[in-house]
Amino acid sequence: MSEEQKNKEITFMPCKIFGIRKGYFDKSKDRINIMNRQLKIYNLLALMLICLTIFSSLSFLFYSLVLFQSWLIAILVSLFMAFVVYNLLKLIFTLNLLPKKAHLFDLLINREQLFEPYYTKKMKEVTDDEILKIVYHEKHKIREMNNLRLRPFVTSSLFISSLIRVSLLVLLGFIVANGLELFIFKNSINNTLLEMKNSEIFKSDYWLIEKVLTSDKKSPFILINSNSFFLDLNILSTGLGYLKIIIDILIISLFLIPIIII
Repeated sequence: MSEEQKNKEITFMPCKIFGIRKGYFDKSKDRINIMNRQLKIYNLLALMLICLTIFSSLSFLFYSLVLFQSWLIAILVSLFMAFVVYNLLKLIFTLNLLPKKAHLFDLLINREQLFEPYYTKKMKEVTDDEILKIVYHEKHKIREMNNLRLRPFVTSSLFISSLIRVSLLVLLGFIVANGLELFIFKNSINNTLLEMKNSEIFKSDYWLIEKVLTSDKKSPFILINSNSFFLDLNILSTGLGYLKIIIDILIISLFLIPIIII
């Protein structure tokens, strides 16, 4: 493969999503290995980003169908939330890609900046001993950067930032999980609602039968035969029990996997 073809690979879609530091590849001796590793990371992240966005879009579509009983509104809400979720996940993933010692890495592969302060000096007039002192001084600075420990307030800031990111992903995963569960178990929920409607216990409850369990003639039920979103969730939680917790954890894990493996 020619050098030009290798450079073209860098413009692959995942790199366009997250951005790529082409300067690192050009200046590093291990250019191809770094490029392949970063492309692999970006490929996996892009795949996860697209999959999670699709799951989220479908989940909000099901939510909207239950809430609004209208395909048009549901599709519009789904597309809007897909845009929001896509950009939110992209932001979170990109923040996690930032290395903790990015400045040191940039310094080591772009060594020109080490010599820039001395370009204006007349090095011919500098003695060998002075040059050795300069070299030793620069090496010492790099060692100090490599061994630099983050200050307490920086550490706490990183912890809070990570906690916010994880909390957002857990919340989003929980919301998406409920939407998908409403669709997956819609038949069981509808059967329970039909039993409630035909039950002697609830027949005297006019509000429940007429307002909640009976659809409008102009807009029939689409997904779940109920006008109460919270009643549907209550039936779902009661019916699934511990299985719902397991499904929630699995879907939340899908949202957390990308930031764990980065």
